[in-house]
Amino acid sequence: MTKPVDLSVDGFSRYRIDFGYDGTDFAGFAKQPGLRTVQSELVKGLEVIFGKSSKDFGMRVAGRTDAGVHAQHQVVHVDLSPLQLKRIGRNPDIAGRVNTALPQDIRLFSLSLIHISEPTRPY
Repeated sequence: MTKPVDLSVDGFSRYRIDFGYDGTDFAGFAKQPGLRTVQSELVKGLEVIFGKSSKDFGMRVAGRTDAGVHAQHQVVHVDLSPLQLKRIGRNPDIAGRVNTALPQDIRLFSLSLIHISEPTRPY
């Protein structure tokens, strides 16, 4: 199959996550086997709220950081299925719920629904 999945047809919803972190104890942003990274901790926190994801929720980041680097404002997007969204119920404070599942050195500021074609990275 060479054609990408059309998320607007296949039922996924895209969410923008605005967050910050203290990078002191991280080995950078991107997941790396055996190392504590921002992405791996974000995925773990999202899995507590939304359930397991074999593809890390389709997470895409606006820019990565190296080991020990802090970010006052970073952006990623994730794609959530209707089943994953059902797990949050009617609670409008999704970012607050995810924050309860994250370590203290990562904080979500907002988690908002965006159009499926909206890029995380500026092109």
